Amino acid sequence: NRLTNQLLAESVYATIHVMRDPQGKTVADMFPQLFKSDDDYENSPLTDEDALNFQKELDALNAMQKEKAEE
Repeated sequence: NRLTNQLLAESVYATIHVMRDPQGKTVADMFPQLFKSDDDYENSPLTDEDALNFQKELDALNAMQKEKAEE
């Protein structure tokens, strides 16, 4: 899916290049989210509070799914 999105971005860039001057911008400049590698994202440590909130959300989702399964 990521490759498809990158190819679509290349097509959009080519269209822009044909219709007007891209002013020195590259495809990665125009669509940075599609060309960032997973290593570029910051991996901040999970705090205890974040972990607790995440666990509460998971527990709530599991309870809802359990209720639906019982119906």
